[in-house]
Amino acid sequence: MRILCVCVVFLFASTACVLPFVSNPGESQATPTTAVTPPLQETSTTSSVTASSATPVQNLEITPTQVDFSQVVLTAADLPAGFQVLDAEAQKQLKVTPDDISNLFQGAFSVAKPTSHFAFLNASTEAYQFVLGTLFMPLMVKEQTAFDNQLNDPSKATQSFVSGMGGNAIVINGADRFGQRSIGFTFTVDAQTMTLRGDMVLARRGEVVMLLLTMYQDGVKPTADILTISSLLDQRLKDALSH
Repeated sequence: MRILCVCVVFLFASTACVLPFVSNPGESQATPTTAVTPPLQETSTTSSVTASSATPVQNLEITPTQVDFSQVVLTAADLPAGFQVLDAEAQKQLKVTPDDISNLFQGAFSVAKPTSHFAFLNASTEAYQFVLGTLFMPLMVKEQTAFDNQLNDPSKATQSFVSGMGGNAIVINGADRFGQRSIGFTFTVDAQTMTLRGDMVLARRGEVVMLLLTMYQDGVKPTADILTISSLLDQRLKDALSH
């Protein structure tokens, strides 16, 4: 379950990133300040989780594609009112740029890198929510098979996910309908004086892995539903691959 373990690191990094906005939910702007709590950095622990089972590139095969995935993203128009784009500078301060995420996933894939990326924040008191998505490509043929095998048993996938994050998680019903193979988890993370809930969907379509994460205050219904936005992004990925 190497990919799921790496996702755990990513989730905790993202959790750290959004905490400053939780501590001051009355702000209406999503612009971070120098007081932003830094997220978890890639450490030797991360490397030990992922690098031990990395497969040499020369032993894998891949079918090249000429598709431009950079436009396979969600936009502010796809989300409910109140969401603002986290621009490149905000992502840099929060350390959720494509390069930061690529570093977190170093060793999980042989050559796959983020090929499209987006992040949004609704910083209002009533509807606080963070949304982030990334597409990784290209997955080698053997990696595609390994990915699917990891998700074939949702119970084992959940156990691996929970073990890695040291918390709790359950499978999201209906999150198995995206791409050629997918899974979704909902989980909670204690954050300072409150509990955050995270919803994550991980899917593969062809040589592309789709990762969507949203975090919000536990007990509050999110305005951006993880299944809805996952369906929208997956359809755009499907359309791009069919051209």
